[in-house]
Amino acid sequence: MNMTTLIRKLVFSCALFCCGILSAQDAVRPLKEAQCIDYVSTNLNDSRRIFISAPDDFTEHKYPVAYLIGAQENDFRASILMNEFVVVGIETKDFKKDFLSEESRALYLQFLKEELIPYIEKEYQSTSVRLMAGHSLAAGMVIEALLKDEDLNTFYIATSPTLQLIDTTGLDQWKSTELKALYFNIGLNENYPQLEAANHAFHFKLDSLKPANLQWKFEVMKDETHETNAYTGFCRGYSFYKSLSSVPDSLLGQSIDNIVNYASNLKEKYGLSVAIDETVMMPNILINLGEQNFDEVKMCIEYMANEQSDLFADQIDVVLDVVDAINKSGEKEMALGLYQFIVEKIDDPIAKIMVHELTREE
Repeated sequence: MNMTTLIRKLVFSCALFCCGILSAQDAVRPLKEAQCIDYVSTNLNDSRRIFISAPDDFTEHKYPVAYLIGAQENDFRASILMNEFVVVGIETKDFKKDFLSEESRALYLQFLKEELIPYIEKEYQSTSVRLMAGHSLAAGMVIEALLKDEDLNTFYIATSPTLQLIDTTGLDQWKSTELKALYFNIGLNENYPQLEAANHAFHFKLDSLKPANLQWKFEVMKDETHETNAYTGFCRGYSFYKSLSSVPDSLLGQSIDNIVNYASNLKEKYGLSVAIDETVMMPNILINLGEQNFDEVKMCIEYMANEQSDLFADQIDVVLDVVDAINKSGEKEMALGLYQFIVEKIDDPIAKIMVHELTREE
């Protein structure tokens, strides 16, 4: 960790600990590291301390928002997320009061939908992507939000969720047309048999129904207790979120347009940037070459040259070998066109020679 990052995190923790209290109706002050407001909720008939942090350039760029249910003043999750999200930590005074009953969870969901989320999105520039995370009873609230209003958030992290309290029949009527993702897990040493059984049952239900537009992952952490899973589980959930930014192997060998559309969709729906780099471009070219999908090879080479010129120049020897293979397969016209394209882009001497030879043969 560099010194700048360390200072940022220390300031973040101190700012939360020493935060001044603002009412929810006050204008939000310029945000440097973190601030705290005292939000008076009509639905909850009570106030909640809300801890807010954001990237340095949040006034110039839109960021997704992460809502941490049951947050603490120096919540470790905020330190993990703060450079990628506007982070909104919601303090909970009494977890049982807020999350134990169906009625209390319904009021809390109204508080989020009708009050806090609109307030945050009015005061801060944000994308439409929302992440929600919680542990134990707060994680049960996360699952409740997913099932009661599947389009409220984009990504859900629920560690050791109290699923034995949640009516999961909402999954039977799942109808989201937007991409959503859920990570939930339990520790092997939870010592809560009802919680463990309910999580396994929910996992089985997801596996059976396979809800459309919902990506999900369930894990049992062998070394974790109910308490320690709050930390390990969130980190695993965050890793799952980040893993969605990679191009799946099933897309390699398809059209480069399919890969680009996949990356664009993930950016829009999850707020994730997908790198279409050497690990994507070169396998895609070689797989298509092996399948003799030469049109797809040509499109991929052109895309790489136009969109990633440095990678194109770096991989020119491989590209030349690929075009040579196309030429030897009998597709001389396509090969000539690709050699001419290479000369136009980087004036490669080998490509020049091949253009001369193939033109003379004609």
